[in-house]
Amino acid sequence: MKGKYEESCFVFVKEPKISPEVIAHLDNSLRNWNVPFSKIPFQTLKPVPVLPFLQHYQKQVTEIPNIAYQMIYQMSQGGIQPFIYYGEQGLIHSIRTIVGATNPAEAEKFTIRNTFSNDSLETAIAENRPVRNIIHASDSPENAEREISLWLPHLEFRVMN
Repeated sequence: MKGKYEESCFVFVKEPKISPEVIAHLDNSLRNWNVPFSKIPFQTLKPVPVLPFLQHYQKQVTEIPNIAYQMIYQMSQGGIQPFIYYGEQGLIHSIRTIVGATNPAEAEKFTIRNTFSNDSLETAIAENRPVRNIIHASDSPENAEREISLWLPHLEFRVMN
């Protein structure tokens, strides 16, 4: 891996009871694609810390506060299982491809959200609740760094360039 890490991705499983299967799916897919990576697992955050949650989901909290409160409740039931993946440039793109579309109903076959969730955005809207999409993965290196500092403020982690 060239001796340095070019990219990190903050991942958390929103239902820790299925975390081992979800993370095994992600890890095996990365290996099958020959994407070099390492990861750091962390203890389940339970209860989910409210301040990082509100900062992470700031847009949703502002636009649809009822859904945000339900998300806090939903994620507080089991906590979240966080991981930091790090590797070469392109890691985030690979992880997000394996994770699948935010709306599980639109996620491609064999992605994590297609495999582990039978929910849809349409059903969630009709029932006035958040979509149960199982997993979060950073969408950019900048957001990965921001999310790591939000959720794991005690951690001194920086990608080496």
